[in-house]
Amino acid sequence: MPRGDLVCEAKIAQKIVCVYSWLMPKAAISVASLPSPVQISLEVLGGHLRLGRKRRKESLRAWALRMDVSVPTLAAMEKGDPRVSMGVYATALWLLGRDGALRDLAAPEHDAQALAQEILAIEKRGSRRSE
Repeated sequence: MPRGDLVCEAKIAQKIVCVYSWLMPKAAISVASLPSPVQISLEVLGGHLRLGRKRRKESLRAWALRMDVSVPTLAAMEKGDPRVSMGVYATALWLLGRDGALRDLAAPEHDAQALAQEILAIEKRGSRRSE
């Protein structure tokens, strides 16, 4: 094989690798540095979702079809894999009739830390006015 052909093949291989790496998403850095309480919560949620599926006597395959995901994705979700999209978790909650709970997770009225900060700021303003 002439040297020119080898160089050409090498360039083509390089372009293929470049395109492949561009198309294939990389795992988020945040997944690698996930706090352990968050990972535990995802594992508990996944376990609850698995139990909900099993209580309905649904197979992994049937449930995955209903969710429009692959069986491996569903299995990963049921293990609490943080790489599974939030949409997949939300769809599983919807199938269990629990999607309403998702809306309330970060509702402002449940944000005790923000409320405490607001009260502290009001108290500081009040003490400055009374001086």
